[in-house]
Amino acid sequence: MNNNKDVVDLIYHIKYKEGNKFLKAFLYSFKNKSLLFKGFVILALSRLLQFFIVILLTITFLYFLIFLTGDVATPDIAKFIGLLVFSLIIVWIYLGLSQSMYILYERPKIKLFKCIYYSFKLMRGNRASLIGLYLIFGLWFLLGLVALVVGVLWILAFFEVSRVEFYQSLKLNNEGFITE
Repeated sequence: MNNNKDVVDLIYHIKYKEGNKFLKAFLYSFKNKSLLFKGFVILALSRLLQFFIVILLTITFLYFLIFLTGDVATPDIAKFIGLLVFSLIIVWIYLGLSQSMYILYERPKIKLFKCIYYSFKLMRGNRASLIGLYLIFGLWFLLGLVALVVGVLWILAFFEVSRVEFYQSLKLNNEGFITE
């Protein structure tokens, strides 16, 4: 197995059933410039939200450490609560957007805002499961670091396949969620 594509092909037997759909989808985006644009916008939004999540949660953690020292004033408590609420809102938006790339992959002609809308609709009630998946793989990632980076490469491939499987299970539980 050379990369993630081989792992996904092996799991879903795509290479033998559908004529390697992944390579065709990759090349299709270069022929269709609007698809390349939609994928870039979704990926940029996702990465921007991830950046804000890391920054906000780091600042929130630092405020929490200040609370532990005992140097707490009333305005600091209000800032901490506001920061925590804002962080949770950003996480909620990120989780809602998380399935957009898979929807775009399966339906390349879908409009950008409909793709994002369907992702939020698909994630309704399933955000806790995805947070659990991220937490479990965060622990696996730390364990992979102990294995001197080789474990990290294995975990990243396993993580991507697990996210695809998560999307497939969401799709099965919400049959007919895309009306296009």
